[in-house]
Amino acid sequence: MKILLEHNGWQAAIDSLGAELNSWKDPSGKEYLWTSNPAYWSNSSPLLFPIISNVRGDRIRIEGKEYEMPKHGFAMHQEFTAHVIQPEKAVFSLRETPATRLCFPFDFLLELIYELKDHTLSMTYRVTNRDARPMPYHLGAHPGFLCPMEEGELFSDYVIEFEKEERLESLEYDAANACFDMTKKVCHGAPGRILSLTHEKFDRDALLFYHTNSRTASLKHSVTNKGIRVEYPDFVSIAFWTPAAKQAPFLCFEPWNGASIFADEEDHLEQKRDIQILNAGESREYRLKLSVLS
Repeated sequence: MKILLEHNGWQAAIDSLGAELNSWKDPSGKEYLWTSNPAYWSNSSPLLFPIISNVRGDRIRIEGKEYEMPKHGFAMHQEFTAHVIQPEKAVFSLRETPATRLCFPFDFLLELIYELKDHTLSMTYRVTNRDARPMPYHLGAHPGFLCPMEEGELFSDYVIEFEKEERLESLEYDAANACFDMTKKVCHGAPGRILSLTHEKFDRDALLFYHTNSRTASLKHSVTNKGIRVEYPDFVSIAFWTPAAKQAPFLCFEPWNGASIFADEEDHLEQKRDIQILNAGESREYRLKLSVLS
């Protein structure tokens, strides 16, 4: 089921499958979100839960027992219930099912709340532990934005601008072993706030900036400064991704609490880096705000 939000001519379309944002347009009809063209990537803004990226052999150990776990978890493949539907707001929720318990043995409530106001789209992820024991999980966002955003522009005309100075070092992804290594980093220049973009930078997959000083990053044209601002106050890291060797016309911003496998980690969910843990009955919210820069 598709839900359409509208405010002063701005529109956002959300699919109840995965509670996934599919479209974000300004009053002129200009699209900012990646259009899910399967030639490059068939998603647009998946919700990553209860793990981020891959686990070894698609299997994870939870409370000492091994479970099969798909890449990025199961939430993006589940039908959410849409409710509290208003012109500018919608709430999507997912609870445990027999299918989810096959890979994640907890009773939970996962909600994604969308609110549209003019050029800003706010997303609140709320996780509730409905179980009687502590619940570990990772949570991540994955919105993709058109890049370039105007005809005649190039992907390399754009930059990522961080809110604060960063070391501009991403963790190197070991594709052969499908993991990150904390001892191996890729330097993208002197410390600063601006990361230039080329497709070649993504030849080894995503660029993960682990535990950033910033909690805001923008995708901007280097001359006009037009683009998208992403605020992620409740996420500790951010990755950037576009498919390798495809010259794809989009870039994903991925705020994460968690990450893919690290070379020095075991396969226990409870022991993974940046694991989130809720005690019985507890809830936690994670905010994400997207704004158009004009």
